Amino acid sequence: MKIKEKDSERFATVEEVFDHSTALSAYKLIRKRILDRFNGVISTGKESRIYLAFDKNEVPYAVKIYLTTSAEFKKGMQKYLDLEELKIYKRSFRLAVFEWCKKEYSHLKIAYEAGVKVPKPIAYINNILVLEFIGNEGKPAPLLFEVELPDYTEIYNKIISYIEILYKVGIIHSDLSEYNILIHNNEPYIIDFGQSVKKTHPNALIFLLRDIKNINKFFKQKKVQIIDDLQLFNKIVG
Repeated sequence: MKIKEKDSERFATVEEVFDHSTALSAYKLIRKRILDRFNGVISTGKESRIYLAFDKNEVPYAVKIYLTTSAEFKKGMQKYLDLEELKIYKRSFRLAVFEWCKKEYSHLKIAYEAGVKVPKPIAYINNILVLEFIGNEGKPAPLLFEVELPDYTEIYNKIISYIEILYKVGIIHSDLSEYNILIHNNEPYIIDFGQSVKKTHPNALIFLLRDIKNINKFFKQKKVQIIDDLQLFNKIVG
């Protein structure tokens, strides 16, 4: 596919940083009118970069673009893959990243429909995921560890309820902490579901207990009366 010159500026920031295949995927999102233009990086990490983008009506979106050449991502991904995903991984890391992106979209959709506050998934293509933008006026909402809250107990209870709901619909986040929770309008939004697993995954319960410990550790430091790790774990798994 050849990119028209008049469209090039709309995703130039992506094309400068990522390979041609990723730039073409970004272009497809524009040609399908899901997005109109990209507007710079919101955040960067070892696995992905997140861009601010807009549609033709100036509605903002967060666009997560997974790296397909990251050695650190490649190494860290394996423990979260199920048997079918591992087969893909062994054939091609690039294809495994595409599956990873697809899985995040799918798990976010399940979580969103179950009533968990997450960014609404909009679309995905290959290694690009389009999400509802959580924030105001192009500025993303702060992470939990960055803010001072009037009532940590209320936020704690909501997060615990979301962990329970996710388990009931068959998902464990697997990397839950104060670094993967946004606070927007005094509500917690859970983000980064790429490493999430189904509860049939061999390490699902290990990941669940780790999530519980991470959340309890943070809120205990905020003087919240937490539920004991194992007590909460047993309550969730029944």
